[in-house]
Amino acid sequence: LTTPVSRAEMGQALIAGHRRYFGSLPSAKRLSVAWAQCALEHAAGAKLYNFNFGNVTCGPSWVGDFYVMKVPPPDPPVLRFRAFASAELGAVDYWSMLAGHYRPALRLFDEGKAYAAAFLLGELGYYTAKKETYSNGVVNWAMWFERELASSFAAQLSEGRGNSVLTDD
Repeated sequence: LTTPVSRAEMGQALIAGHRRYFGSLPSAKRLSVAWAQCALEHAAGAKLYNFNFGNVTCGPSWVGDFYVMKVPPPDPPVLRFRAFASAELGAVDYWSMLAGHYRPALRLFDEGKAYAAAFLLGELGYYTAKKETYSNGVVNWAMWFERELASSFAAQLSEGRGNSVLTDD
């Protein structure tokens, strides 16, 4: 099921999901990189499926809803993807996934280092695309976000504490 969202709605969902998962609002830099990565993954919200922010697949231990989709090589021909009832729930899962296995990249989100964060996601196995191409795509979307959309979230984000404290535990 295609569940498209506008570019602004994608930002709002990422903010709401962050607040729900971490208990705080994201910093502007963290939001910028996350929004850019999701924009690359979902054609800026136009090709979001089942509110699955980040196109997160599910393994055999996944107990939630999922959908099956044919994908191009080099991925397997058919993959199972996580599915959610709302954009906020999908964004919560996205943040929890980043804070888990992909935590080293999340630290780069916090520094606003879009290229390095995206490249490290590839190194950690998040995607199978060419790392340079994927990372450049994230950078391009981050620049668009900063130029066109970031200011619409500035007042809202200034009310928060910023990022949650990440530990190496």
